[in-house]
Amino acid sequence: MSHATNSSVGRWLGVAIAVLALIAPLFAALPGSAQEDPVLVPTEDDIVLPDLDEVDLSTESAKEDPLGLTPFTDFIKVHSLGKDVFEVWACGVNATPRRLVERLDNNLTPYFKALSRGRYNVDFVVGGAVNSSDFNTCLSRATARSDGNANAALLATPTAGGLGGPGTNQDKFPQNQRWAQVGTQGGFIMVAAHEIGHTLHFPHSYTGNTKIDGRLWEYDNALDVMSGNYGINPDGSRGTFNRPYEAATINQYAAGWIDQKEVNVIGIPPEEFVLAPTNKNGTKMAVLKHADGRYSTFEAAKRSQFNPIRKNWQGVAAYKIRKCPYGSISECWGKDDGTAMGFRRHKPYGKAFDVERWEEYTEPLGLVIRPKKAKTIDGRRISVRWSGDGTGRFRVRVSAGVFPDAKNSVFKNDIVWLTNREITRGCNPPQNTRFCPNEAVIRGEMAAFLHRALPNLPRQNPPTDFTDDNNSVFQKDIEWLSSRDVTRGCNPPKNTKFCPNEAVTRGEMAAFLRRALPNLKRSNPATNFTDDNGSVFEADIEWLSSRGITLGCNPPKNTKFCPNEAVERGEMAAFLRRALTD
Repeated sequence: MSHATNSSVGRWLGVAIAVLALIAPLFAALPGSAQEDPVLVPTEDDIVLPDLDEVDLSTESAKEDPLGLTPFTDFIKVHSLGKDVFEVWACGVNATPRRLVERLDNNLTPYFKALSRGRYNVDFVVGGAVNSSDFNTCLSRATARSDGNANAALLATPTAGGLGGPGTNQDKFPQNQRWAQVGTQGGFIMVAAHEIGHTLHFPHSYTGNTKIDGRLWEYDNALDVMSGNYGINPDGSRGTFNRPYEAATINQYAAGWIDQKEVNVIGIPPEEFVLAPTNKNGTKMAVLKHADGRYSTFEAAKRSQFNPIRKNWQGVAAYKIRKCPYGSISECWGKDDGTAMGFRRHKPYGKAFDVERWEEYTEPLGLVIRPKKAKTIDGRRISVRWSGDGTGRFRVRVSAGVFPDAKNSVFKNDIVWLTNREITRGCNPPQNTRFCPNEAVIRGEMAAFLHRALPNLPRQNPPTDFTDDNNSVFQKDIEWLSSRDVTRGCNPPKNTKFCPNEAVTRGEMAAFLRRALPNLKRSNPATNFTDDNGSVFEADIEWLSSRGITLGCNPPKNTKFCPNEAVERGEMAAFLRRALTD
């Protein structure tokens, strides 16, 4: 959809929100071997919020994307899809507007085309020249002289760094107040990419742990074009790399350049998947949602033509994202409680990039999980390796999480163990967001648990053709169980039925485990429970206790086993963990 045709968006907000994002090369042609202090461009407040009209505010859109990752998604995409025309103004610089347009066309048009896979086509046209290097004068004169046919303005000034703002949701400049100021003193193309990103609502990505002269420094992430974009230039200078890296995939997703089907939302069970660079087919971004409403993203950081990062920085980059929690667009930018971050706050994992420490440029980055390495995030172990297919993709394995309804269970660790080994997938398919630790285990589920836990158990005889399991989702598990002689049926002596929907008693569970694991070593004397003497499962129960699998059913005394009571799913997790671990 072309942004020019989305007229409904134009009614949402008639106010100018200029996000003045300052970015500059930190090193002025420093040789790679010199250890000098970096030259920093002073930061300024990067959010300017004009007077707001309450009538306009009442018409703001609060639409979220289908995955719940970005608010105001329809507002964000006004300019990020289709053709986006920037008229270029030369403001007292030693270059003509036409020459600037040629540089931008040759470098940034293909860059954004590759990044968006052809969904965003930025075009640069000659605006004119202003005989003043003063930015305010240049903006004023460009506004007055603009023909009103472009979507934004790019003002080149003889400075370092730049400013950028998305303006309003109106289509044309100057009415939409959408512009980017770009300094020509070093890194012109990289800074232009950064500031154009801000005109598309791309925020900075920074740790929040770096201050310079007492002020927060929002450029301590080396990997992202919307932060430091650091590296070693061909001339040996260190600092902001002179070509733009890719923007974080969450920005690409918000812009509509990554589809919902290309995003893997990680569930509770363990997962293994392949992350592809943005120029490859496959999953572009993985998302791990957290209980506090935030989420983590994982993306492939792979060196390529339009992502010229250092080779030792390749791997899977991890960010923690907080989306704007408010219902008003203006509140996303204007709150004083630390949330004035635009629509998203991107925090890279790992320590901040220290621009003064020369080793940083040759060492791995803190936010990147390198191949053959792992990082624990929100209790989940994220392991990375190359995919092995020569395509530059990464294979990622995520350990199991904790089901929300198991967090306060005494069997929490047992359930996590069970989940990590893919013995359980949850109790509410297909979502499988719960484990139901206090519900009884039915016989069909028990068959599935044992089948997954002991897949290599040798076959003893043909499977029994039970009469009551033909419509059961556990039919194959039941047949597997009978062919291993772990079950004989539920209606002795005929044993023509399995009773897949009946609860498993603790006595039956003892028999199942004994038949499945007959060679399990004895670890202690059998407990003399007071309530199993008349049970047909007495020998199985004594075997179970002598292997350390059960302690009893009435802690702390544990004088009883309760053979006729149903086994709860949490208890079953504990039984299996004790049986299958040393």
